[in-house]
Amino acid sequence: MRTLISLIKYLYTVTASPLALLLIWIFNIRPFKYIYDKFHLEIKSSNPEPIIAAIDLAILLLLHNIIWKIVSKLKRPVNIKVTIIDPKDALDEETTKYDFGGQARKLKVKGQVSYKNLFYKRISTLFGIANHVLEIRWNKNWLTVAVDDKRGDIESGKIEGNRWYCDLTALIEKYDIETNIELPIYFSVNNDFIRTGKISARIISGGNIWASIFFSILTAPLVKKELKDRKIVLNKGE
Repeated sequence: MRTLISLIKYLYTVTASPLALLLIWIFNIRPFKYIYDKFHLEIKSSNPEPIIAAIDLAILLLLHNIIWKIVSKLKRPVNIKVTIIDPKDALDEETTKYDFGGQARKLKVKGQVSYKNLFYKRISTLFGIANHVLEIRWNKNWLTVAVDDKRGDIESGKIEGNRWYCDLTALIEKYDIETNIELPIYFSVNNDFIRTGKISARIISGGNIWASIFFSILTAPLVKKELKDRKIVLNKGE
């Protein structure tokens, strides 16, 4: 998701000039020309139209940059934070070392969802069409992962192949705007041909990957996501 947000920011930046030109040529949005005609201004040139158009373009680009700066500084009203921690790691590192052939190791998925108010809860999930779904993924065939989700409301979690997912929005009571979860998971490594892998967390929306991307783009200005994966590394053998 971080890559998607970076892509949106990049596209928003590089398309500033084309968008401004479209506003001028197609939609005839010309702020300086309006002022020029309204107040009967005069430009000392045999052909003032290109100058007026250039000033219109400069004004639209300025407004674009101002709006972008304001939006980028605003605190988003929906915050979702998910971390995968190792309870035995006192240093809170992002890597767990594992001895091949050893017993299953315990990790914890810690998640927090908070909405500024009920309005943002509803609008950021598009009124229930695109709830915030927590998805935990791991390396197929290399890792075996068991999720201890049979506790209370988290029974809504499901495993499909090499992923476990749960509807976070559904865990929150109808009129509540915040929830915290702590989910034990256990992993073991199946072979030592691969030396490193990871258990990753992400937030998805909608029923499939394309729907998730579409809904995520729509709600990106409202939702701040902080996701922290867990890297698994095999200790070196003899």
